[in-house]
Amino acid sequence: MTIATALRSIPRGIVVTGSILVLAMLAACNTETVTQDIRPAVTVGDSMAATDPAAQPGEPTQSANALAPAQTAAPAASAGLAPSDAVTFLPVVGPPQSAVNRLSAAVRNSARTNALTIVPNDQPGARYQVKGYFSALDDGSGTRFVFIWDILDAQGRNLHRISGEERTTKRGADPWAVIDQTVIDRMVSRTMISLRGWMESRA
Repeated sequence: MTIATALRSIPRGIVVTGSILVLAMLAACNTETVTQDIRPAVTVGDSMAATDPAAQPGEPTQSANALAPAQTAAPAASAGLAPSDAVTFLPVVGPPQSAVNRLSAAVRNSARTNALTIVPNDQPGARYQVKGYFSALDDGSGTRFVFIWDILDAQGRNLHRISGEERTTKRGADPWAVIDQTVIDRMVSRTMISLRGWMESRA
């Protein structure tokens, strides 16, 4: 049974909890394991190229369609965070490339709004690593976008988790096709606000 099939078998009333549990189990695995059942991992943030499904987290394969580096906010807007409080985004698990492209744009925009510095994951200097796990599923009356972001230190140790879900009343044969930029922007905004708050609590 695939992960997608397992999620569809969960009763509607507990589908979100069940999805988060499945994503949490994925988060406990390495990228090589989880991509046997879902789409290949891809890099979010500064380099949004598809990666080798067998690649380990933090070791993405770059391609010609990598996005331009993210722009960061002016230092004056970063009160509460030190210049060294930069983050890097590891390969994400779950979404197709089309959704990852939208996710990348949302991350860059929200990082500027929240004065967070993003370091390309093939460069040193990030204090924290962020890895995302995502699922889109039809719940019978709409489509749910479930997410988990794991925050790790530079050595890969888990420090914090941000999770939740967004919902749209749109439905389609492919749930990912109805997860539009508005839904992704809401999720990323919530994530960045939560991430910044957590980082400030550790500053």
